[in-house]
Amino acid sequence: MKKLAFLTLLAACAGAPPTVPDPPPAGACQVIDPSTLSGQSTQNAPNLGRLLPGKGPGLGAPMTLAQLLTLETAPSDAQWRALPITANEKLTNIAVDSNASVTDRARAVTGLAVRQAEGAGALLGGMVQNTTLDPTLRRTAIRALGAVGIAQGPGHGDEAGPLVGALEDPDDLTREAAVQALAPHVAARPDIKAALEARKAKEAAPLVQQALTQALAPQEP
Repeated sequence: MKKLAFLTLLAACAGAPPTVPDPPPAGACQVIDPSTLSGQSTQNAPNLGRLLPGKGPGLGAPMTLAQLLTLETAPSDAQWRALPITANEKLTNIAVDSNASVTDRARAVTGLAVRQAEGAGALLGGMVQNTTLDPTLRRTAIRALGAVGIAQGPGHGDEAGPLVGALEDPDDLTREAAVQALAPHVAARPDIKAALEARKAKEAAPLVQQALTQALAPQEP
């Protein structure tokens, strides 16, 4: 009798059992309402708004010209090519601006070469021939010119002439840069090969001699 009374009292204190929600149908996504989370859980939970479409930083967006000029490392070819066509005029203006920094001008020169911008060959050729330019900027122009307008040959926008002329420059590093710029065209251009051979016959600087040896070495098939 006492046992029956105890069980009756226990059932009364327990109250009605909690309602258990039905599980979602198979394949359905369960939606969590952040307002139902406890205060502590809400503080520790991730910000769900950041996971929604359109939130957070965009991925793969091309950089602007201003951003490329201020990168700590040199921009890649892909980054230069991603700029709009209107960037060519801006790069040209920076390249010839004597008031711009050497770094900005050098990057602009490189960008023009990578983008194969119209008129870049003539512009770079003029910079190579300008012996009053900052030596670093001039050597950058030499290397950039090696990638623009040479392979087609004389009479077709060819700009090898200024580079061949730079082989006679009194500065060793400038001559080395000219050799390296001409080297990729030795196999296709007998005139370039002859110019490098002539320079090698009288070159005294070991640094330039090494560059000439590498440029004139037989190419592996």
